[in-house]
Amino acid sequence: MTDGEYLQKRIRMSGGGLATSGNYRRFYLDAEGNKVAHTIDPRTGRSILSRLLSVTVVAPTCAEADALGTMFLAMGADDALEAVGRMPDVKVYFILAGKDGAYEEYVSPAMSALIME
Repeated sequence: MTDGEYLQKRIRMSGGGLATSGNYRRFYLDAEGNKVAHTIDPRTGRSILSRLLSVTVVAPTCAEADALGTMFLAMGADDALEAVGRMPDVKVYFILAGKDGAYEEYVSPAMSALIME
């Protein structure tokens, strides 16, 4: 198994849209060595620095899934997890940076029903 392969999931869908957004590939390091990602926090106008690496959302349409995915990514891990807690029907799969280079996963209850084992 390759590094991170265990994070791959198969989703059972018969309609609707799916979108994944992440900051794990499209970034660069600035002169001070800070990670600069392509997702911008609209509150600060700066690149997001968060342990939330990837967001996958299933929604009625691809446009809705993409909008929610970008929103959660821009919110950062803590705020996104809090928001999902207030949205019982939202279908999300988050990959987060854990301790010592490990990964953590969060699967919302609504999304877990779609994941194929």
